[in-house]
Amino acid sequence: MKLAFFKRKTKRKSAKNWRVLKRRERSKRFKAARDRIYWARFLGYLGYYKGTILALIGMILLGGAVGLVMPGITRFVLDHVVPRRDYRLLNWVILAGLGVYIAHAIVGYFQQKLITTFSMNLITQIRRDLFRHQLKLPLSYYENNTTGKLISKLTYSISTIRVLVETVAFVCFREMVLIVMLVVAAGLIDFRLTLIFLALAPVFWLYLRYLNRYMREVAVLLQTKNDQILRILDRAFHSVKLFQVFGNDAREVDRFQETLDQDKTYRIKRTLVYSFNAILIYFLSSVVILAALWYGGRQIIRGQLSHGQVVAYLVCLGMVFRPAAEFVRASAYLQAGLIGIRTVFSVFENTSPIEEPVRPICPVRRKGRVEFRRVWFRYAKGRGGLKNASFTVEAGQKVLIVGRSGAGKSTLFNLLLRLYDCERGTLLLDNVPIRRMLLQDLRAYFSVVTQDQLHVEDTVLNNIFFGSGDSVGGSAAQLEKALEIGRNMEMNRFITSLQRRFGQKVDSSGQGYSRGELQKLAMMRAASKDAPIVLMDEPTASLDPRSEKEIVRIIDEQFKHKTALIISHRPLPQLNPDWVVVLRNGWIDAQGKHEDLLKFSKYYRQMLRLPDDEPQVA
Repeated sequence: MKLAFFKRKTKRKSAKNWRVLKRRERSKRFKAARDRIYWARFLGYLGYYKGTILALIGMILLGGAVGLVMPGITRFVLDHVVPRRDYRLLNWVILAGLGVYIAHAIVGYFQQKLITTFSMNLITQIRRDLFRHQLKLPLSYYENNTTGKLISKLTYSISTIRVLVETVAFVCFREMVLIVMLVVAAGLIDFRLTLIFLALAPVFWLYLRYLNRYMREVAVLLQTKNDQILRILDRAFHSVKLFQVFGNDAREVDRFQETLDQDKTYRIKRTLVYSFNAILIYFLSSVVILAALWYGGRQIIRGQLSHGQVVAYLVCLGMVFRPAAEFVRASAYLQAGLIGIRTVFSVFENTSPIEEPVRPICPVRRKGRVEFRRVWFRYAKGRGGLKNASFTVEAGQKVLIVGRSGAGKSTLFNLLLRLYDCERGTLLLDNVPIRRMLLQDLRAYFSVVTQDQLHVEDTVLNNIFFGSGDSVGGSAAQLEKALEIGRNMEMNRFITSLQRRFGQKVDSSGQGYSRGELQKLAMMRAASKDAPIVLMDEPTASLDPRSEKEIVRIIDEQFKHKTALIISHRPLPQLNPDWVVVLRNGWIDAQGKHEDLLKFSKYYRQMLRLPDDEPQVA
């Protein structure tokens, strides 16, 4: 009985181990297939520079050929010039060699210039395409990746690719060409001496294989630590006020110090490997040269080799080990570049689920009618969303969307702008489904005033016309239009008080401006865009009563001829909305005019009695 149980247990364990091995094998094959895709993308970029690459290859081959001049000159001088005691010929030979090396130095300069220009152009193109692709990715991509990690892909990972191209690829190729040519030249002098060097080739190959595996692990760890450092810095700089207020900066410093120590440890290990490589190459070169000197001396004594042959051979060996050391060093950097290619080009696998229509439709006249037809949507992990939402906003109406935090108010705007697509149902603009419209045409329909009061780091004028389609730069027409908008919103006094008026800088956080002033700037930006629909997310949130009245007046006066959808956590009867939609846990609890909802919606009446200090988050 015990034996049968033991056999069954052993069988189950063997089957489990077999499944684990199969999963690992499939994972390895999958990673290898993905790496091939990344390499194909990378080689696709290299295809734009075929002429440059061919020119570099030609220069490298020419440089390798010039490397054979020194052993040839040495052998010729010792075997032919010195025995004849021909001083004139000696001078000419040395001058000819000097001219060759001057030409080689000039070619080397242009070669390095071409490599640097090529690598920088290539990296600039990859970085630009990566940034452009990231900006088109859905919001879920940014929710699942920290800012530090995203910045690391555009900085650290890209720089490792530059090292791969500039320092590794061409250095490896150049040194390999030189090594092959020198070994061939040494073999032509005496193949038996060359066997001493070639005997070390298998050991050299095994060491390189182990070195590459170890440096790959170090490169992954350094990439991870760099991401962590940038993530900590991003969190600390964005929350510096919180740290200073609560005095919890010591904990963040300790966390940063721990990450720095780990990063330092890996960098020290990498540097020690490089140092060990240099010492090892120097030791091997000394051993091989001594062995060649011992064997060559015996051959000279026997009269089988001349002094010129032995010295030329020793020169070849001496010249081989310098490129060999460079090759080993470059192969260590190679792993960091490979990890960089995998990290950068994996981003291109992320695509936006928001697809452009094959046959787009654009409304002939942009009136601003909005309709939700039985719309269902749920965020990832099942949180929030909308459930069977249906309502219509006629052109020119002012609609207030009311609900507590998490009710689905901001989701309505996200779906209208196609930052997300609904799971079921249809959204229409002027009776055209928004999925049948190009994203550029769709988003041209809307001016947006966000709750976060987002601003670009630029001048007041360029912030006002950001997204309006007008060229920036401060033209006379722009200034006149901005002054007119400012007069209508009673902003001229504020703008005149600035040091440089419309040329005053505004940073992304709006530091130095009050919430009311930033909200007015956002209103001016919405008014400057020729869009039939205005979306406002909590336009009166966290404002004092006076600023709130000013914002309400601006909405009434500036957007009366446009369709306005306004989100609020509480009813705003002072806005005089034409229609009110009440959201509750993703469902539309009620909709109608303000007066009707006061009569028939108990939930709406409860929200109207909420105190002013209720959390104001949409």
